[in-house]
Amino acid sequence: MKLLKYFFPLILVFLTGCSQKEEVPPISDNEVSIRFEQKISLPSKGLAIQFASVETDSRCPTGVECIWEGEVLVKLSVSLTDQEPVGITLGLSSRPEVQKMVTIGDHTIELIAVNPYPVYGKKVPYKDYEIVVKVI
Repeated sequence: MKLLKYFFPLILVFLTGCSQKEEVPPISDNEVSIRFEQKISLPSKGLAIQFASVETDSRCPTGVECIWEGEVLVKLSVSLTDQEPVGITLGLSSRPEVQKMVTIGDHTIELIAVNPYPVYGKKVPYKDYEIVVKVI
């Protein structure tokens, strides 16, 4: 019985970690939310998207006044059915050279939001990041 007491929490953690789904219901008709390192499949569009990394997050934190609002850049791995994934970087920035959207095949992928928004004095672990993209 004592053995079960120690192994049950481990089994629970293991099963919870394995429950990550690949098909994610859309937020709206064309928007989906993707957690850090999650790969989602959009079968109706013949597309798969993985939120691979946060390249930079220099957005002005809540609780601070900044001269520049900063920017956030994320790297995605995108693949069409039966094709090799392509790495793309999208961002939210006032700099014109930062791409907010990209077209792959017949689809346009637009970065809508990166959450959570930074708060002064709090470091956001990568695992807590989530993006919202629109796929048209």
